[in-house]
Amino acid sequence: MDHQTEKSGMHVENPLELQMLFSDSLLLDHADKLSLVATDDTPFKEAITLNPPATVPIAFFIETDKTHAAGFNEIETLLGRMLLVTSLDGKTPSMESAEILNLVAYDEVGFNEKVQQYRKIVVFTDTWPFQGDMASKYYVHAAGNTKLLITPSVPSVMADVATKKEFALHLKQYFALI
Repeated sequence: MDHQTEKSGMHVENPLELQMLFSDSLLLDHADKLSLVATDDTPFKEAITLNPPATVPIAFFIETDKTHAAGFNEIETLLGRMLLVTSLDGKTPSMESAEILNLVAYDEVGFNEKVQQYRKIVVFTDTWPFQGDMASKYYVHAAGNTKLLITPSVPSVMADVATKKEFALHLKQYFALI
């Protein structure tokens, strides 16, 4: 039997040996997450993970009602295509790593708190709902430790080919920022 301990972990021939060695049911998995693993002699019915759920790294803030009224009903598909020009952590992100939020549902304090939860934030608006004049322009705005890309609304961006190309260039540059 191989009962040797190496730097990479403990190796045994029979996995049940680990259960006998660690009957207190506390083990670390490969992702270094603290997990309680149920065994026959513990009262737990299922495994319990003590780390918080993963969050999506990208947020799109849009004016939902105005966007739908302008005829853009497949907004998730459209935003997914926009992400194709970007790169995050060396990969092209998808809508599975993004969240769409209604910009007008937040006051300024709530908005500033919400944007702190994401790595990349794109705000589509023609009329900035908070203090300052940031709408209908392309630029990066710092909100605390987070940088936002402020762009014209989705209908404005999709108006013509030249505007789409300009938006794609700004989006790609924004995602390249660290």
